[in-house]
Amino acid sequence: MNDRMIGNTVSVKFSSLGNANEISGKVDTGATNSSLHALDIKVNGDSVTFRCPELSDNSITMDLSGSQEVLSADAGGQQRPVVHLDVCIDGVELSRVNFNLNDRSEMDSPILIGQNILKAGNFIIDVNKDDDPEDIQRESVQLDEVKSESKTKREQNVLQAIKLLKENDVTIYELVEFLRTSPLYLRNGENVDE
Repeated sequence: MNDRMIGNTVSVKFSSLGNANEISGKVDTGATNSSLHALDIKVNGDSVTFRCPELSDNSITMDLSGSQEVLSADAGGQQRPVVHLDVCIDGVELSRVNFNLNDRSEMDSPILIGQNILKAGNFIIDVNKDDDPEDIQRESVQLDEVKSESKTKREQNVLQAIKLLKENDVTIYELVEFLRTSPLYLRNGENVDE
């Protein structure tokens, strides 16, 4: 079994902050950089001060390594400060990983694990790893029921493709990475050679 296999959530320790607490992080293959929950963010020249209740009862001040513009569907563009942190993700130590600082109070998790950590740790995502085997069985039965009720050919094709990916243990991350790096890709419904 691959010791770098992770699920949709991971255990994160921030070793550079001297914090021994494990915090749950959510994996997002669509996010370029990782994000850390931060409140009362103040940039002071080459440093940034913020609060992260999950990491410390006190304010944290550290070197600023830059900023990142993040686009969202509802808020438009937003500049976020970026810091380097040493982390341990499910037992894998990573040094100087970029995290943008953002108020994640309304999010499911105080930490978002993006592509930068997935690549640095050479992680493989198993979307079923976090799931209860009984839930997977129920989802499989529901998928079969939905398939039999599908009314359009397109729906049947999509469900057949999902089933094929699942049967061959292809993760969403692997599929997205293949599509992103493949010399053949779809543009306006046609195969194009680069």
